[in-house]
Amino acid sequence: MAAICLRCLATAVPDKHASMLRAFLNSATMEYAELSSCKPEEVKLHLGPLQGSSFGVAGLLAIVPSCELGVPSQLTKFALKTAKRLVAVDANTNAGVAVARTESAWAMISALMELGPTFWVERKLTDLVSLFAQAMNESAAPPTTERNVVVLCRTKTYMLAAVSAFATHNRSLLSTEIATSSDQAGAAATSTPPAAAGSAVTVATVLGRGLDNILKLVLGLSSSISSYQASTIDLINVFKIHLLYAFKSLPEVCLQSFYRAHAHIYSAWNSLYDGT
Repeated sequence: MAAICLRCLATAVPDKHASMLRAFLNSATMEYAELSSCKPEEVKLHLGPLQGSSFGVAGLLAIVPSCELGVPSQLTKFALKTAKRLVAVDANTNAGVAVARTESAWAMISALMELGPTFWVERKLTDLVSLFAQAMNESAAPPTTERNVVVLCRTKTYMLAAVSAFATHNRSLLSTEIATSSDQAGAAATSTPPAAAGSAVTVATVLGRGLDNILKLVLGLSSSISSYQASTIDLINVFKIHLLYAFKSLPEVCLQSFYRAHAHIYSAWNSLYDGT
């Protein structure tokens, strides 16, 4: 809600837009620095401010395309740099910190996707696709504890929203061919054979393979879902819905090449209505 109010304020006072964006970026950076060096008992004091500042940044970035005055390009570059630092969470990171950092990062990235292909996104295409591929191509087995399920759903849902925003606002870039990295080439197997590292594939193909990998992860959550709290089941269903939206945002010609993914989508969609 606060981010929405901030967007309205920046729209009403456009000459203050850039200064507000700079202030919230500095705040997010400062909270991240404090979070990285604070004592364990002080961690919670910085999670809320980090997310609040990051969502404020996202709200201000989202209206840049409709702002006549625009913002300096250094601010959008710094926003992506900050998001990349936040999303780089290792396996030993505290669960609460991991959730706050990844949600903050993907919220900013989602907003940056609205800048459009010719204005900004095309220049950062390789970095963005690499971020998406790394987030979707993790090979870890589905979590077995309810706490870890909650962490998975909260961190991946925001990422899927960013994928949807990218595909929706930058459709002309989905057919762009890029050289695959080892992360992208190692995507989960689909009906289309994975590409060798260094070969050229379209952006849509990389995203499709990653989403198929996430589908397998989602469907693996159903084994013990009946014992979860209602709030956890709600998170799982929101996760599934965002996954479906992400698939729907891809070109039809891309979806046709992922027949196995079609079956997974159908199963995931039905599970929203049968209580699983």
